[in-house]
Amino acid sequence: MPPERGRRAGGADAARPGGAKRLVAVLAAGLVGGLASAGEATARPETRSLTCREAQDLVKKNGAVTLSTGPNTYDRFVASSRQCGIQGRAANTFVPTRDDPNCRLQTCRGRRSSDGTR
Repeated sequence: MPPERGRRAGGADAARPGGAKRLVAVLAAGLVGGLASAGEATARPETRSLTCREAQDLVKKNGAVTLSTGPNTYDRFVASSRQCGIQGRAANTFVPTRDDPNCRLQTCRGRRSSDGTR
């Protein structure tokens, strides 16, 4: 079926004067903003620079938080099973902190069925 009379292919913005340039500018701004967000996402608190209590409070306050646990390791820690979704449960794990090499936090794990399988 041919396009409607008076409309150009490419949508309403492309049909307006300067619309294509505006669309390119919006897409470029989104790309730059996305790159900035990706860089910020890698900056996360490190458990080894926090006390055990600070790490536990941070998780409790936020419900769920991603923390670095070493130079190249990280995990998502949760306050309860509510942050794990329908198929998950909170399970204890131990991480190094500034004052405790075995600070107890919780991460999400899959639920086990009654026969012990996942």
